[in-house]
Amino acid sequence: MIGEYSIRQEFRGARVLLTGASGYVGSVVLEQLLRCTDVDTVYCLLRPRRDQGPQQRLDKVLHSTLFHKVRDTPAIKRARAVAGDVCTAGLGLSQCDRRMLESEVDIILHCAADITLEADIQVRGEQRMASL
Repeated sequence: MIGEYSIRQEFRGARVLLTGASGYVGSVVLEQLLRCTDVDTVYCLLRPRRDQGPQQRLDKVLHSTLFHKVRDTPAIKRARAVAGDVCTAGLGLSQCDRRMLESEVDIILHCAADITLEADIQVRGEQRMASL
């Protein structure tokens, strides 16, 4: 008989790379990972914005009302910001961060999205298919 699959067991002690942590879906995934699992670390890939670096952006997410159940627990320290951008080559990672993530990460959760209404989905899909 095959054993039951357990999300909690799957993520116990895992080091996760999460894209899209500042968005709606990604922030919910991050909160659930921190609150409901014994994940070791969640590396949140965040691009710098205007006057905010990745760490400031992550701090803003972690101080939102969504995180009220984990904000004052040790679990909150499991989230770490990593500078990058899913829209650039090599995810926009520094060589140091790339090496660290390659050696550390067990699971990748891709929750980033392009939410611009002007995005040409057809062209992007054709470009991606052509690159395969």
